[in-house]
Amino acid sequence: IVSSVKNAFELPEHGTEKYIKSRYGVLLDELDNAAKEATTFFKFAATIEAIQLPEEVIYIGIVKDKERIDVIKNLTWNGHSLRTMNRYGAGTLSVNGDKVKIMTYETIPSPK
Repeated sequence: IVSSVKNAFELPEHGTEKYIKSRYGVLLDELDNAAKEATTFFKFAATIEAIQLPEEVIYIGIVKDKERIDVIKNLTWNGHSLRTMNRYGAGTLSVNGDKVKIMTYETIPSPK
């Protein structure tokens, strides 16, 4: 039981801050800066669309007050499981019975 509880508060290596920052630190800084400078959801989305994204980025969305805008969506999935701690995380997407491992990141602050 103790190991189960411990695992509930741990992320797989590919979801840790250290791992994600080492691979995508520049991109994360760009996203954070875009969030800080944006005055609306739509300006934030437009700025994201203009960023040169790595090919492996499959999704970027903006959520505020339960409203979601899908900005980048390069994969369609029919289920997901996510775990995020302190803005960094990991999960899986279900795509036609296959599981795709993913990394997650939540930028702050949100656009006004």
